[in-house]
Amino acid sequence: MAATGRVTHDGENGSTPRVRAASYGVQAVSVTEIIYMGSKLDLGEAVAWWTGSNVHCTVMTDPRYTEAGVSVQRGPRGTSYVVVFSSPSAR
Repeated sequence: MAATGRVTHDGENGSTPRVRAASYGVQAVSVTEIIYMGSKLDLGEAVAWWTGSNVHCTVMTDPRYTEAGVSVQRGPRGTSYVVVFSSPSAR
């Protein structure tokens, strides 16, 4: 996303957040991803945008999510901030 400026939950190869999380060993009942794309490196701006959005704030405060992974990537089209929330499956 930082390279193209295109904000999407689909990976270049068509992968979904759940598939990408599983590729890192995350075994989850539920996986949700939130994204923010900005023109500068400013995490506070990303968090303010997420908390100001009902949909994104609901995901961030959903008690079923007990794990999260974060990525920040700078590129020619901006900085992408991605948080993946998950609910681990019973082990």
